Amino acid sequence: MNASMDGGQNSPMPPARKSAKIPDPPTLTDGKVLRFEDWLLLMNQNLAANADHFDTPQLRMAYVASRCECKAHKHITPRMRDDVLNPYIDSKDMLDHLKTIYSDLNRVATVKHQFRQLYIKIGDKFHDSLSEFLYLATEAVSRKMIGRMNSTPS
Repeated sequence: MNASMDGGQNSPMPPARKSAKIPDPPTLTDGKVLRFEDWLLLMNQNLAANADHFDTPQLRMAYVASRCECKAHKHITPRMRDDVLNPYIDSKDMLDHLKTIYSDLNRVATVKHQFRQLYIKIGDKFHDSLSEFLYLATEAVSRKMIGRMNSTPS
């Protein structure tokens, strides 16, 4: 029926389609097998791109918990219990908590040290060395430490 024949009432709208599901990132275990920074980036991208799949704090927190295993899961479990005094409010709380545990607090010093140690050894492939140089240069730029790269000891 069209709108004029059914008294001007609109027919029900079809349900909104959900976004295409992005593949889940690997699980975080200890922050070493998969670098924590890489995992965190993938998690934030997934939560943002698939926000319609995770539309409540409980769904977002359950998703983050499902992407943690071993030590990482052990760290978040105490604040996920029903009887805890300081529960997580949303997935951001969980991710922030994991940041305090797994983020490299010495990242600037680490990158400086790696940058200073970078040279091509006999037998090294040029492209491998160039790739590592470009990675470290990008890290330095993103951390705004180019000007300090040679001026401060590590």
